[in-house]
Amino acid sequence: MDTLEYFIKSSEKELNFLLTDFGFESEVKNTAYEYSIIFKKEKIELRFLTELGNISVPHMEFKISKTIFNLKRLSNQDNLEKIIEKNYNRTHPIMEKEVKEYLRENKHNYSESEKDFNKNGMNDIDEFLKEVAEILKNNEQILKGYMFPFIKARFNWK
Repeated sequence: MDTLEYFIKSSEKELNFLLTDFGFESEVKNTAYEYSIIFKKEKIELRFLTELGNISVPHMEFKISKTIFNLKRLSNQDNLEKIIEKNYNRTHPIMEKEVKEYLRENKHNYSESEKDFNKNGMNDIDEFLKEVAEILKNNEQILKGYMFPFIKARFNWK
C-alpha cells in the first residue's frame, strides 16, 4: 500500500468523529505530486499536505477564519512535536539519500523508503493521527470555531 493511500484510510478512521459528530466534510485535492487531505466546516479547516511517495508524516494546518493555529501548542506534554520529530529524524536521511542517488544516476530507487514505510511508517501515521484526534477531542471548542484554547496555551493560562 502506498503512503498516500494509507494516510487517507487512516485519517478517515481516526478523524471520522469530525464527520459524524461535528458536521465536517472531507475531500482530497491534488496538484501534480502534491496532495491535500482536508476536513472542513464553515470557517474551520484541518488540512494535511503531503507528496506522493513521501514517507514522513504530512505537514498539517489548522485554520479558524483563515488564521493558522498550531495544534502542537495544545498537545499533551508536546507529544505531537515528539512524534513529528522522531519521524523526521528517521525518514529525512532516507529521503535525502534517495534524492542524491536519483540526481547521480537519474533513476528512482525507493527500496529503502518502502522498507521503512512498511516497518515504521504506518505506525508513525497512526500515532500522529491518534494524537491529532486526541488534541481535537480534548479541545472541542476549536471545532466550533473558538480560539480561546490557543490563547490559553500561548500565555500558559490554566
